[in-house]
Amino acid sequence: MILVGLTGIVIPVLPGSILVAAAVLVWAFVAGGAAWWVFAVVAAAIVAATVVKCLVAGRTMTAAGIAIIIELATR
Repeated sequence: MILVGLTGIVIPVLPGSILVAAAVLVWAFVAGGAAWWVFAVVAAAIVAATVVKCLVAGRTMTAAGIAIIIELATR
C-alpha cells in the first residue's frame, strides 16, 4: 500500500500522501512500539510538505497578480 501511495504522489490520479499515511498508520498499529514514532515523523513530513506546497502556490499566484480569495474572508 505504501508503494501505491508513492505512485500516487508521482501520478496525480491517486491520493498519494493519504495512502502513504494510512499505510504507515496501519503498520504502526500492527507493529506497535517504536513504529508510532515512525508514523509521527511521516505524518509531520506530510503536513509540512502540504503547507509548503500551498505557501509556494500562494506566493506564485500573488507574484503573478492573481488575487487570493482568502483575503475576502479576513475583512
